[in-house]
Amino acid sequence: MDLGVEGLLLDAEKVVVIGWSTGGTLALSLGFNTLKRGINPPTATLAFYCPSSYEDECKSSVGLENFGSNMIVWRLPNFPEHSRDAFPSHYDLLEGVQEKPVSFDRITARKVKAYNSQITGYNVPPQNAAIGGWCDMSDPRSRLVLHMNCKGQALPILIEGLPPKSRISEKEADSYLQLEQPPLDKIIEISPRSQIERGNYHTPTYLIHSTTDDLVPLEQMRGTYEALEEKGVECGLSVVDDVPHLFDIYRDPDGRCWKAILKGYEFLYSHV
Repeated sequence: MDLGVEGLLLDAEKVVVIGWSTGGTLALSLGFNTLKRGINPPTATLAFYCPSSYEDECKSSVGLENFGSNMIVWRLPNFPEHSRDAFPSHYDLLEGVQEKPVSFDRITARKVKAYNSQITGYNVPPQNAAIGGWCDMSDPRSRLVLHMNCKGQALPILIEGLPPKSRISEKEADSYLQLEQPPLDKIIEISPRSQIERGNYHTPTYLIHSTTDDLVPLEQMRGTYEALEEKGVECGLSVVDDVPHLFDIYRDPDGRCWKAILKGYEFLYSHV
């Protein structure tokens, strides 16, 4: 591969991955899904504030105590900051599921390529007050992630996916607003902690989380870190006090967030 810089070489034997939020879950999944396909897993992984145990029960999630201890957290509504009143009576869920990549004008959130295209970024108009600092129902990708969380539809969509809007009728589209929850065995297949506990994960991993994350409880990440330790997987964990989910998009006046982030990157650097 030509990197366009003289003297800079790519070492395919040393590949690290980084992911934020559900992207962090995707990064962790490379540690076990690659093995199923006979591919070398990443050399090391850095995951920020991500779901890491999709079979967690309610007793480990803040604010869900009234649902009992036998209900899986991710089958229930999970509201990001200021999102409870965000939904209109009807909305287009599948606008963000298209056939091909698309470019967006980030100022006007206007599509500048073909309609039948995948939407690959959050594009909240500056004049709109973003929910949790990053989402707005006028933005197709925001709409999808808010639906997955607030309607308890994260697991069906992550496991079964959604069809492109162009392939189904408007009547069929409404049926995807409330999908059936997947069985436990399907959840375990995509859950990083379950795969760690089953001995299917060996990638050195660093985790970063917050004490006050409004989407993923810290207890979940601690449990995953403890599972890595128990299985002898090299790992690290940094916890930042009193900051929200996606804390690294906000100002960091005292440098606390940067110190945690730097430890994660130093961990990756030590493996390449």
